[in-house]
Amino acid sequence: MQPQYYIGLMSGTSMDGVDAVLAAFDGTQWQGALGHFAIPYSDDLRRRLLDLQNPGGNEIHRSEVLAQELASLNAQAVHGLLAQQKLAPRNIAAIGAHGQTVRHAPEHGYTVQFINLPLLAELTGIDTVGDFRRRDMAGGGQGAPLVPAFHQAVFGSSEYGRVVLNIGGIANISVLQPHADAAGFDTGPGNMLADAYMQHRFGQACDRDGALARSGRVIPELLQTLLAHPYFHRPPPKSTGRDLFSLDWLQGYLKNNIANSKLIMSGEHIFKLYDTYGFPYDLTADMARELGIELDEEGFEREMEAQRARARAAQNFKANAQLDYTGADTEFTGYEKRSQDTKIIALYKGSEAVDELQAGEAGVVVLEQTPFYAESGGQVGDVGFIFAGENRFRVEDTQKIKAAVHGQFGAVVSGRLKVGDAVSAEIDNDIRNSIMRNHSVTHLMHKALRDVLGAHVEQKGSLQNAELTRFDISHPQGISAEEIAEVERRVNAAIIANVPVKVETMSIEDAQKSGAMMLFGEKYGDFVRVITMGDYSTELCGGTHVARTGDIGFFKIISEGGIAAGIRRVEAITGLAALAWAQNQESLMKNVIAEVKAQTEKDVLAKIQANAANAKALEKELAKAKAELAVHAGAKLLDNAKDLGAAKLVAAQIEADAAALREIVTDLTGKSDNAVILLAAVNDGKVSLCAGVSKPLTNKVKAGDLVKFAAEQVGGKGGGRPDLAQAGGTDAAKLPKMLGSVEDWVSSKLV
Repeated sequence: MQPQYYIGLMSGTSMDGVDAVLAAFDGTQWQGALGHFAIPYSDDLRRRLLDLQNPGGNEIHRSEVLAQELASLNAQAVHGLLAQQKLAPRNIAAIGAHGQTVRHAPEHGYTVQFINLPLLAELTGIDTVGDFRRRDMAGGGQGAPLVPAFHQAVFGSSEYGRVVLNIGGIANISVLQPHADAAGFDTGPGNMLADAYMQHRFGQACDRDGALARSGRVIPELLQTLLAHPYFHRPPPKSTGRDLFSLDWLQGYLKNNIANSKLIMSGEHIFKLYDTYGFPYDLTADMARELGIELDEEGFEREMEAQRARARAAQNFKANAQLDYTGADTEFTGYEKRSQDTKIIALYKGSEAVDELQAGEAGVVVLEQTPFYAESGGQVGDVGFIFAGENRFRVEDTQKIKAAVHGQFGAVVSGRLKVGDAVSAEIDNDIRNSIMRNHSVTHLMHKALRDVLGAHVEQKGSLQNAELTRFDISHPQGISAEEIAEVERRVNAAIIANVPVKVETMSIEDAQKSGAMMLFGEKYGDFVRVITMGDYSTELCGGTHVARTGDIGFFKIISEGGIAAGIRRVEAITGLAALAWAQNQESLMKNVIAEVKAQTEKDVLAKIQANAANAKALEKELAKAKAELAVHAGAKLLDNAKDLGAAKLVAAQIEADAAALREIVTDLTGKSDNAVILLAAVNDGKVSLCAGVSKPLTNKVKAGDLVKFAAEQVGGKGGGRPDLAQAGGTDAAKLPKMLGSVEDWVSSKLV
């Protein structure tokens, strides 16, 4: 029986875009996912969707407009998938379209997803099914999760019970019992909160590959506080979403709990922010200061010293020593071709050579000829598919397992592959094109950096992937904003010139004569590839490149920072990614203009400066008023002082900042000849203490000794003059007990 093809369309809680998947079924039996195509949401679309999560004006109109836009975007994803898989609409039995959830309130009996299903059917010419959540709720369900039925089809067993955890924007669990209907429920937030925090804090859509998460550690106290939320203790069935677990909810816990937890960020974690995200130390320090987190600066410096060695070690792909390959070299055809009819000459599962890989198994494919570029020279390896009929292997990375042997790393998504099979190899063109743009612009950027900063600039490392180009150079100081602007101007001028990118293979001697830039210490063969971009750049390079500089589109540097002594890291983007960045900056500027009530962007700085000056003046006035009120209130304390015979004791907690405490104590001791004063206040979870003794009493009671005695009980220390002393502490819960102990301490000094 010929398999039936279906297309599933999904956009999850993360609201990052539309995912289209081609699935094959034999009747009701799942055969596998044959292909995937994704279209990201624009920042504007995502913002408008998020706006409709809360009540607002003109909701019906806005909702219907968005439903039409989403139908069009979903249709684009379908057509993209069909083109990728070389299929026509008539080959597809049906589309299943989830739509975009904007509100989910099962406790009130409703859920809302945006998509115009009739329009989607018209735009694709394919029968379309949808409205799954409302149908589930009509049948007594929660409207989520919907995945247990799929899990039952793929993982269900007549012998064993199984549990499947699915982590998306919201995490859910499927319970699969033999001879029983599948059941499931939402366990709580998945990656949605992490994505929201990454966007808010770092301006990135997600924590790619969990890099930042892996660099940190669990904070048990905070985790327990988060898990105390009532939702986690509610029995199933249950579902939740962005309506409950929002960024505001997360930030409330962070501000209230992290600031008081005495956390220290290790040097390793700080360096991870450099290495993974290019964050300068100062920026990390600012964010840590916000949350009351201390930084391990010494550990950071140690990591900086070891950076070069780690970078070199990272270039040695671990599989080199693991795969024992003794066969023929592979012929790389990827300079000229994006697809290649070829033959499998070796297969690996783990580190073991095998004759066959089956559906679901991960492994390595070695081909006789391959269009897949293997990671080298900073350019990442190609991705794509190797297939023969229904037998499909998804290539997730390409690495050199030997100097002239390319290994395609990935997994079989359907059917099986055998050594000797005739197959077609096809790279992902969109990703390859993005990589090429980022690699070619690196050459232009290298030349521009040397022209602007000086001939001392040398390449110390690089990375070119589909998202960005990352370029490390030798330079003793930070690159100024003016220098960055000039580099951007020179590179974009070269792009606008749209000169041909000429690729030549020549002897090393001829390459040297041509003036091609060579990396010091790099080993070159007798013959090398020389990449020439008009008068703008000439370099040796084995990577893939655009045909003309104009193909790069647009160039923008997005970050610059130090990663080691004398080494700077520059990150830049090109093409549509650069356009999206510019549009996001424009949107941000419009929001700033509106927020500060400026007329145009030219007025923004003046408005911000005026507002800052006004806020500073108001803060001063407020501080002055608070101090005056505190002094006035403090005068009453002396009237209620404890009479110890030789002294009058005031030991109390009041509302005031550290400066006001000092003024009050000074005022009180100045009004009496025998006053002993200890005042405490709590601000932002921290304890402030101030002690004062009238000067005639300082021969018996010293303020410095008193404040030290008090501070030690609340987790602090301090000291000062015999008549006036200050201290701080961290344990506000012990204040009442400490204040109660002061009378006995003072009495012992008066004897």
